[in-house]
Amino acid sequence: MSSNSEPIIHQLRHDFQELIEYVTGEGSRSRTAYEVEFTLFRRLLALGAHLLRLFFVERASVRPSEPVYAADGTELKYVDQRPKPYFSVFGKIWFEPDQNLWEQSCSGGLSQYPTFWCG
Repeated sequence: MSSNSEPIIHQLRHDFQELIEYVTGEGSRSRTAYEVEFTLFRRLLALGAHLLRLFFVERASVRPSEPVYAADGTELKYVDQRPKPYFSVFGKIWFEPDQNLWEQSCSGGLSQYPTFWCG
């Protein structure tokens, strides 16, 4: 686990505890099933987005710091400065290019180890 993960994990635990309190606390007695379901759905999607973000932070923490080479020995160079969107069931996530990253290196599409933000 990287040090960048710590605040995200702390927030995830806090958010999950709030969900439990929302369902079991005093205020839940006056809520309708529709209201609870709607709120849970929105908060669970937000929780999923944070978990996906944690996944990418962990992925980025193990990216190589040295040049990366293709199977044929060609150095894979960083070539693009534009942010790229990733459309998730949790919403759009933007990947910010990083000078230490390489473009479409292994499987096409997004870089394997992106920097990102949600938006």
